[in-house]
Amino acid sequence: MRPLEAIRHNAFWFIDFLKGSPVLKNYKDIKYLNQNYGDKRSIALREAYLKTLLKHVSSTVPYYKNYEATNSLQEFPVVNKVVIKKNYDAFTSTDNQFKIKHKVATSGSTGTPFKLYQDSQKRYRNVADAIYFAEKAGVKIGMEVYFLRVWNEMNIKNPLLSWMQNVKMQDISNFNTDEISKFINQLSKNNYKKGIWSYASSLDNIANYIKSGHTIPKCNLSSIVACSEYLNLETKKIIQDHFKTAVISRYSNAENGIFAQQKPYGSDDFYLNWASYYFEILKFDEDVPAAKGELGRVVITDLFNYYMPIIRYDTGDVACQDFNENQIPVFKSIEGRKLDLIYNTKGELISSLTITGFMMKYIEVVQFQFIQEHQKKYTIKLNTTKSFNDENSLILDVKNVLGADSIIKIEYVEEVPLLDSGKRKIIINNYKA
Repeated sequence: MRPLEAIRHNAFWFIDFLKGSPVLKNYKDIKYLNQNYGDKRSIALREAYLKTLLKHVSSTVPYYKNYEATNSLQEFPVVNKVVIKKNYDAFTSTDNQFKIKHKVATSGSTGTPFKLYQDSQKRYRNVADAIYFAEKAGVKIGMEVYFLRVWNEMNIKNPLLSWMQNVKMQDISNFNTDEISKFINQLSKNNYKKGIWSYASSLDNIANYIKSGHTIPKCNLSSIVACSEYLNLETKKIIQDHFKTAVISRYSNAENGIFAQQKPYGSDDFYLNWASYYFEILKFDEDVPAAKGELGRVVITDLFNYYMPIIRYDTGDVACQDFNENQIPVFKSIEGRKLDLIYNTKGELISSLTITGFMMKYIEVVQFQFIQEHQKKYTIKLNTTKSFNDENSLILDVKNVLGADSIIKIEYVEEVPLLDSGKRKIIINNYKA
């Protein structure tokens, strides 16, 4: 590591030490549990985490008041964002020791903008998860990392925090050829080791940039981690070949944290974060386990959020679970959210994530679907609570992104329909399908 990176690295762990080492203790626990899945002590510890959580929710969380702690997890109901939003207060623990809370929000990549709260222990756990999985991708605290995503007033980092974490915020709202060229030139300015965390769709843009004839200079990357969306295998190969580094898919969400990650090379299996979550793959039409190797709904139980516990939470994703050569459960595939491309009124391609990005502030929206009907005509289907009265503000946000001459139609619906796959398509382009 460079001297300044080493200073950042050591400063982080020293500050954690002054707080009683909460991140380090969680990090050691995560490392042990994930690297010793079949060990008797590991199994007993994971079972104890689950049992303690169920005891907590059955006695302090109103939504689960009719469920006994002695019941098995499978006797608790499967919930999703819509269920939680409609019963919001009932999902909050009445235990006063967990009242120190932190808000997290998701942009609504399943069509449901969403927020929930985490207690301090869950926050420490998430930080430790992030450190552990970053190290698995070759990135240590203090190293320079470029984060490619839509940055807005809802998620932008404080400049001081960004400097301390050595995170470079690369906005992808208009990630065209010129912006990609500037970004790659920035990467190649020095020969220091660095990492990239990126939405998979941004890597698609870079792959298309390469296919159009542009060359990639030496960037000295430790790895590229793709998150939030399905990573196209052709894109993965192109990026790996031209950047001379591993491209790793990570499975996570904003409201919970990191669920799984691939290894740098070799198998494309996703290794699950059993240290922090309990995983189930359920059939599409009923709440029973899917067969080994069968696609099903990803349902998770968060073992560490005690303020607003997440029990048997349907993430909206689809995966196939099997076992690797060591008989450890892995996800063989994850069918993440793949959004249609959309265009502004000038006919310019823009990131669909720009739309989901500003939707996170409209918490009264239960579900949404955005449709491009023509070059300048767009329809937004909304399923909202009765308190929603921000239609004009929403239209203004859309016009700011797509063009002042855009024609926006709002339709209020009872439900945004599911596809046959069990997923909900939220960005549709009928103009250039």
